[in-house]
Amino acid sequence: MGRDSRRTRLVLTLLLLTSVTLLLLDGRSGAGSPLRRVRDAAGAVLGPVQRAVASAAGPPVRFAQGLGDVGSREDELRRLRTEDQVLRQQLAQGQDEHRRLLELERLTSSASALRIKAARVIALSPAQGFSTTATIDVGAHDGVRVDTTVVGPGASGQGLVGRVVAVHPTTATVLLATDPGCYVGVRRSTTGGLFGGVAGTGAGRDLELTGFDPDPVKVGESLVTAGSAGGRPFVKDVLVGKVVKVRTAPGTLTTRATVTPAVDFGRLDVVGVVVGQQGP
Repeated sequence: MGRDSRRTRLVLTLLLLTSVTLLLLDGRSGAGSPLRRVRDAAGAVLGPVQRAVASAAGPPVRFAQGLGDVGSREDELRRLRTEDQVLRQQLAQGQDEHRRLLELERLTSSASALRIKAARVIALSPAQGFSTTATIDVGAHDGVRVDTTVVGPGASGQGLVGRVVAVHPTTATVLLATDPGCYVGVRRSTTGGLFGGVAGTGAGRDLELTGFDPDPVKVGESLVTAGSAGGRPFVKDVLVGKVVKVRTAPGTLTTRATVTPAVDFGRLDVVGVVVGQQGP
């Protein structure tokens, strides 16, 4: 078997060399060359051999080209996927920025009597074992002072976020209204007198109202800040929240109620620090 294979290869090699030699010689002769008949005979013999070699070589060549096309398509697919991810991120960032701008516009337009310094919440403290606070990105360099009111956008305009308890050059710390240590004097939004006070529960985002008015508060009523002397720490008439549950003990003047804050403390982002009153 090995001898036949070597003999076949030798014959093919000799035939190919003969074909090349005849082609070179015939290329130098005219149409009436005596080698014409030899060339035709060689073509008749070598033609099938050449076709066999070409057909044997063809599929691997086409297969290699196909592999190249597959690789190119995979590269293009990876590039398109990367571009898609980048575009999705840019879209999300644009939507987030648009939401912040709307919140800021709502915040500043609803506080026409106050001068507001816009800020962003950059950190929130843990709720267990510590005061519930937020760090904002404005500070003493921006006119922020301790014991000033912080407001945020709510469903019905501005709402109470808390009060500033510490100020640094470029940041400040805000004690949130949901903290048990943040006590705020409130009144009904429809009356002018002090009704009671609210404080955070420490167990969630609701506020607890303690009312001292003989006329108990009702579910659905809104409460606003009663205001502190000189507007510090709390200015007047900032919406605190809405009463959602009332618990009145018979024979007492004290009203207990659960209040849902006007601000969504689970999505704190854009806030405003009251830095003064608007001019006349």
